[in-house]
Amino acid sequence: MRIPTCRLTMTAVIFALISMTCAHDASAAKDTLIVTGSFRYEGEYPVGKGVLYSYENGLFIGEFRDCIPEGNGIHYLPDGSIYSGRLSEGRHDGYGRFFSDSGKILSGEFKDDYANGLDTLWYPDGSVYIGKCRDGRPVSAESSEYGRMFSSTHAPSGIVSAKPVFSGPELTGRQQKFLDDVHRQYRKLTKNDRPPRFRGQDANEFSKWVSSQLMKEPRGKEGKETMIVIVDFCIDTDGSICSVEILESPDKTLSDKVSRIVKSSPAWSPGIRKGKKVRYTYTMPVVFVR
Repeated sequence: MRIPTCRLTMTAVIFALISMTCAHDASAAKDTLIVTGSFRYEGEYPVGKGVLYSYENGLFIGEFRDCIPEGNGIHYLPDGSIYSGRLSEGRHDGYGRFFSDSGKILSGEFKDDYANGLDTLWYPDGSVYIGKCRDGRPVSAESSEYGRMFSSTHAPSGIVSAKPVFSGPELTGRQQKFLDDVHRQYRKLTKNDRPPRFRGQDANEFSKWVSSQLMKEPRGKEGKETMIVIVDFCIDTDGSICSVEILESPDKTLSDKVSRIVKSSPAWSPGIRKGKKVRYTYTMPVVFVR
């Protein structure tokens, strides 16, 4: 699951500040060590390259201003995901690539930590989306800004081969140990997390329920043509379904049918993260044969 980063500020009390001038010029950047209760910064100050160890947000390596990521950099998140690209005020902002812990890869325009703009998304199942994104997901298929979704069997070879592979600097022993500690703490905090449950089971049970509802719908003559509708929806903190969007569909009639059935779903048991009920988003294909 994607972890939004928090804005990094310097409001914490500074316990140690050691500056060593790199040059005789008083205006030159300085090698600095700043340690507080929640982060450790090593590098040039006030502007330049450095490394930020944040127990809340993970590890940042790259360009900084006043100890806050600003410019080109790499962000190693607590859940194991990695962002490489432009940052502004500690957020993913500009052109970048996001390598999710789930296996999804996003490349393109980012804003406020998420893919927001023209982006390419490579999914773990081999499907690929190219087009406008909002908050890390493709815009609705009904939007004029919607791009193109390719299934794993129909994605052009050029797009498949363009899938990014992360290549970053070799981490030092201290950096790797810090990341291991952050990952361990993250797993400890999230060990009791669970996704929403539908009738006591996982999302596959909901997929079966949708199929059973479709079987009750009036059907024409069976054919051999396979059509797929991809629907995106959220399970709210009260277990209800909301924010239903059709991401891809060959036919408006099929879109309306899938949307209506998904919205009529019985209540789920909401997802839990860090002991609190949270919203979860699902993307599900619905297959029609006619």
